[in-house]
Amino acid sequence: MVLTHTRLVAIEKPIWHATTRKQELNKLKSNKEFDLLIVGGGATGIGVALDAAFRELNVALVERDDFASDMYISSRSTKLVHDGVRYLQKAIMELDYEQYKLVVEALHERRIFIDNAPYLAGELPIMLPVYKRASTFHIESSI
Repeated sequence: MVLTHTRLVAIEKPIWHATTRKQELNKLKSNKEFDLLIVGGGATGIGVALDAAFRELNVALVERDDFASDMYISSRSTKLVHDGVRYLQKAIMELDYEQYKLVVEALHERRIFIDNAPYLAGELPIMLPVYKRASTFHIESSI
């Protein structure tokens, strides 16, 4: 797949008239230079390609199977943007400053991601069942 900024901004044809795989392969075989070659068309590869194309780079993305197939790692991702909370418990309970730094870094990276691509992320409310009052302190202090 060949992505360019102009192709993303002004799609010339409706999606149902998208180029064929053969046409895309011919573009890759041409003498055209690409700024970035991405190997792997899972969620991560496609996300990187999209971001690079929006930065006006000429991007070539290759995938051995079909794009976003469910055979590979990024296709099995939870697609959640984590905030590092899982490190917070260890940081507090064990007074582990390194774990605290991971929380800070995760929150920083999460903010960058959301600022750069707000259309790819949104808040996800979570409801947790509480079976004993004693466990609410643990949940409240974890969040």
